[in-house]
Amino acid sequence: MILKNFFEIFPPPRFLTMASVGLDISDDCVRMMELVSKNKGLIVDSYTERKFERSPNLSEVYENPELKKALIDIKKEFKAKFVNVSVNEEHAYIFRTEVPTKDPSEIRSILEFQLEENVPIASSEAVFDFRVLKSGQNIHNTHVLVTVLPKKSVELCTSLLNSVSLIPVSFELRAQAIVNAIIAKGDNEAHMVINIDKQKTSFYIVHDRIVQFTSMIAFGSESFKDISKNNPESTKSSDVVADEIQRLYIYWHKHRTENNYGGEEIQKIIVNGEGLQLNDFCEYVALITRSIVEPSNVWINVGDLNSYVPPIHYEQSFSFASVIGLALKNNN
Repeated sequence: MILKNFFEIFPPPRFLTMASVGLDISDDCVRMMELVSKNKGLIVDSYTERKFERSPNLSEVYENPELKKALIDIKKEFKAKFVNVSVNEEHAYIFRTEVPTKDPSEIRSILEFQLEENVPIASSEAVFDFRVLKSGQNIHNTHVLVTVLPKKSVELCTSLLNSVSLIPVSFELRAQAIVNAIIAKGDNEAHMVINIDKQKTSFYIVHDRIVQFTSMIAFGSESFKDISKNNPESTKSSDVVADEIQRLYIYWHKHRTENNYGGEEIQKIIVNGEGLQLNDFCEYVALITRSIVEPSNVWINVGDLNSYVPPIHYEQSFSFASVIGLALKNNN
């Protein structure tokens, strides 16, 4: 079977100029946002957050009937039709490789044969897409970043959206959507992003505003409470964080040099998180890594906060990073 990309299997609508909104789906929450242009910037035109009960018995969140109810409510209230949708990186595989061609038409066919060498999914059960990278190029070869998803997950997501009359214009890894929001346009340096959810913490290495590597630990914001007060549970989870940060530093240094990836050393660590004292966490990470560490600004690519005050409270805004990044796709 010839492997095809997302949109050959699930073609987007022809009317790509129609307004599309960001739709972020997680295990227990769905968020929607639309940004519109105003006064040489962007403002939030509409947004919502609908929480639902997590179903631990389901292998796919898209099969949760509570999620479908939430989507139906959003559709009714906001009249949304075209959506840019997030896909959880836990379902995805990312790898970087080099192909011996400069011809874009040949890259995909070469990657099809390399796929099973890099990910544990049969080519007949996968869909993939790729980005050509700026760094590490030479005269004859092309460096690309490949994202692979189980075909079943994409089919279930598409089927769910179609069942509530929502049309997916694009799929984006949740990690990349967050980066689209919190890394300023034009900032092409290498950074580490730490994204903290309630029950997990994800780590991304970013270069040229593209997620190059992801990893995750099973500690979330609840584990990091009172991190500055030597709480035993916080100390245990923070030690795991320190180990993971060190592992990613080593990974990036090794691969960018041995594989001629190009790019700089990691310049700073950006922390995005909900449900914790973000400044305390940033101070802790700065202490253990001796790096520049700062909290994210989810509005950095939306507009000047001196002239526009978003309708979402500061502490709550961190949980909207991914849906902001998805909404920005319609305005790039």
